[in-house]
This record gives sequence, C-alpha cells and structure tokens, in this order.
Amino acid sequence: MAKSAPKTMRFEKDVEDYINSFDGDNFSDKFHKLVKYFKDTEKEKKEEIKALDKAIKDREKRLQELNKKLSSVSWLENSFRQLSDDMERLKRGIGNCDRAIRDVIQS
Repeated sequence: MAKSAPKTMRFEKDVEDYINSFDGDNFSDKFHKLVKYFKDTEKEKKEEIKALDKAIKDREKRLQELNKKLSSVSWLENSFRQLSDDMERLKRGIGNCDRAIRDVIQS
C-alpha cells in the first residue's frame, strides 16, 4: 500500500470497532482493506440487490394473482352457500305445499 499524507478522522465507537474487526496489521491497513473490499464488491452487490428487487416484484405480482384467484374462489364459495340455503328453503316450501295439498284433499 502506497503511503500518502496522514489524515485525521474521527469515528464513533461502533464504527471504529467495525473497522478494527477487519483483517489487517494496523488501523490504517484495516481501514484501507475495508474500503477496498467494498469498492471491489460494489458492482456485484448492486447486481445482487437488483436481482433481489426483481424477485420481490415477481413475487408481489404472483401474490396479487393468487389474491385475485382467492377472491374468485371466495365468491364461488359464497355463491354455493347461498344456493344451498336457497335449496333448503325451497325444500321446506315444497314440504309445506305438500302438506297443504294433503290437508285440502283430506278435507
């Protein structure tokens, strides 16, 4: 690593601890390697983020499609339930009519 004029920087404790957790001989070496690592991996990380964003959008679209289908299924379920209730009322009505007709015939 080529040496340049010394720089003075102040860091919060957590930032200093993060820099010190990096591999290197001293603080300057660790800082240099940390910055170089992020510089070298920046393009890859941006592509990874872009791919993850696309995957999220694709899954959101799929979720919307599934929600539409679920809504349709719910509508069908409610319609069948209503039809079943209507058929039960119709059967009771037919039973009532049947009894009324028998009563008229027997009278």
